[in-house]
Amino acid sequence: MSTGSNGPAYDRQLLLAGAKRNAVLDLTEVQRYGTDSWGDPDYVCIYGLRPAEWYGRGIRILGRTAVECTRDELADNIGRDIAAVAKSAPSRSGALIVDPFSGSGNTLYWMLRHLPGAHGLGFEQDPIVFQLTSRNLATLNLSIEVCNRDYRDRAGTPEQALPRETKPPAPPRCVVAPAAHRQRGPIVVRMRRGEQQRRPQR
Repeated sequence: MSTGSNGPAYDRQLLLAGAKRNAVLDLTEVQRYGTDSWGDPDYVCIYGLRPAEWYGRGIRILGRTAVECTRDELADNIGRDIAAVAKSAPSRSGALIVDPFSGSGNTLYWMLRHLPGAHGLGFEQDPIVFQLTSRNLATLNLSIEVCNRDYRDRAGTPEQALPRETKPPAPPRCVVAPAAHRQRGPIVVRMRRGEQQRRPQR
């Protein structure tokens, strides 16, 4: 971790492994991370908003979330790719989009922007991140549900891992896991009774 005249640099080391890892950042700190690490105070754009805008609306994030979140530019591209893949599905009406490691929820936000009428469901095990993300999504009046548990709980079929009220009423259905959390691209899972077919993105 480097230091300067204004104290320690707001870099990955400080925000991921240092004193700010589990601290809720104020706007100045968010902008300092962008400036110190990327030369851009508006680097952490999420939910289609610049830091001053989302902070002004009451959005709050942890230090590690500032580093780990999928920022708008990348999340937008992921959303476009997912929408392009979804076009090959037999039916996109009422599709359910699942992010097993939702974090800030920004990846889900952008996927849903490109798939009107779809429903979003995220899983986040960390209780602090979960609480902040749930509050942030509610503050922005976004209809994205986030569950504070491992997506593999109630293991079996992907449907069994979902809350009863969000289970798809009938097949076929697509559940899309975003690329931000895997080495490979998104996997589209077409679910039918007793059958799962996985197709990695090229």
